[in-house]
Amino acid sequence: ESWALYRLKVVKSYKGKLRTQFTFFTERNSGGFYLDGSGGAPDFDNDYLLFLVSDDWSKAGRPFAKDALRVNYNCGQSKVWNEVTASEAAELIALSQGR
Repeated sequence: ESWALYRLKVVKSYKGKLRTQFTFFTERNSGGFYLDGSGGAPDFDNDYLLFLVSDDWSKAGRPFAKDALRVNYNCGQSKVWNEVTASEAAELIALSQGR
């Protein structure tokens, strides 16, 4: 079984209440969302737009990731921040303000 567990810092939250730092879990499979640069090492030089959901990883046999969040990758919108277009950023702001 291959997986990654990251400790990430929130730069800006558009929806929900998220702690300043949180744990992010992803499996290394076709449903995973990777924060890796080249060579499989974490890419700490990028910011990301992440659509997160919580899971009860301890019930899924992963107690080490008990409070971790995961990316709702099914929506297909999570990405490296520099790939977010100006219109997408404007839409995020409008949605976060209830417009």
